[in-house]
Amino acid sequence: MYKYKDHILTVLFLLSACWIPLNDFGCTLNQLLCVVIVGCSMLSGLKVSLMQFAFFLPFMSATAFPIFGVNFHAINMLEAILIIRVLVGQGVHSTSSATMNRSWLIGLVVAVIACQLPAVIVYGQNVGNIMKLIINASLFYVVYTIVKARFVQPQRLLLIFSFGIIASCILGFWYHPPLEQLERFGQYDMSEGWMRYKGLWTDPNFLGMFALIGSSVCATYPTENRWFKSILLCCAIILCFIGSLTLSRMYIMTFILLIALYGMNTVAKSRWTVIGLLLLVAVAVPFTMDVIDNISANRSYTESGITNGRVDRTLALLSDFSLHPFAVFFGVGYENHDVLEGVKAGKTVCHNTYADLLMQFGLFGLGLLWGMLIMNIHKMKDLLKFLFKRESLYFVALLICSGGLSTLKYEYLYFITAIFLASYVVERNTEYYEIVE
Repeated sequence: MYKYKDHILTVLFLLSACWIPLNDFGCTLNQLLCVVIVGCSMLSGLKVSLMQFAFFLPFMSATAFPIFGVNFHAINMLEAILIIRVLVGQGVHSTSSATMNRSWLIGLVVAVIACQLPAVIVYGQNVGNIMKLIINASLFYVVYTIVKARFVQPQRLLLIFSFGIIASCILGFWYHPPLEQLERFGQYDMSEGWMRYKGLWTDPNFLGMFALIGSSVCATYPTENRWFKSILLCCAIILCFIGSLTLSRMYIMTFILLIALYGMNTVAKSRWTVIGLLLLVAVAVPFTMDVIDNISANRSYTESGITNGRVDRTLALLSDFSLHPFAVFFGVGYENHDVLEGVKAGKTVCHNTYADLLMQFGLFGLGLLWGMLIMNIHKMKDLLKFLFKRESLYFVALLICSGGLSTLKYEYLYFITAIFLASYVVERNTEYYEIVE
């Protein structure tokens, strides 16, 4: 029985996760299902617990329920479980490695506090925001450490994440969050008069980004099994179709770029690859044109052209930010936008992660982040070469979409970035990719 414990717990975890979107948002049953999910993660082994976390990440927006007056997400508990397990030494090869992990993690927490302390003093940064940043930074370090130690294969971890994306995309057709006008086939906004599929998220662009990441992973997963490869290609096509239902301009532009990068990386490998790529292009071109026609027909009136005002909002908020000389060096604090005049006046955030990094952390925080990156990467030129490999298309999709979305508060950003950087370090040390059996 003990031998199959992880299998039983994983099945229970998956059933509970997939049941949540079928119920009313925040209902008592969903709260109980979240408790079951957390319990399964606690009782499973570390590797299985990490896989469960990866699958559950796309479900985050559907699992909010109020505790002590704030929205609580079950994903936060799964984060904490992973962090504590690595702190106590699970997933490491020796006691010295566990001690080193704790030392590095403590150093990371100190760096985060030092980076946010000026914002606390000057701009009244919320302690809760700092705690959230500490947890997300710790998640990054934990996933980076586990993948770097080859305790789990990064490709397999990303594939589990992609399966979670597929499940959440499909279950989103039955999802009914509160206070929004809905139709059976997605979320319908009566004021705008057209339909954009949002899945489990409140913004269709997030679903489009997840579809791009998942399809990139499925299309480039290294396997020699032809049947499995065919199944994964079908999954990639399904995700591309679901992504098109978002009518997202960011989705279609990123999709075209990823197709181009995929072709550049595969065209020289074999004649069958060339034939497959030509067939893909033959399907993709009319599909892309059809999506563009739908977008132009339904969204031609939106503000400020193709970017829907994102560039204008980013420039406006950066202008407000420049009026705070202290913030230019130290930032206004993680998720502390309210101190900016534009946000006070009712403007939305800039929908740009890179601008958010500057505004929230300032030049001091960016310098600290860059220094930590250089310490682990050494040669930035090699990292850029790795970025444009076919196996890294999922991270290219994340980087592009982050230019049109504010992603700093979401766990998946730290999770995916950690896997990418750890994969690079592993390849740099071994100089080859392992083919997953």
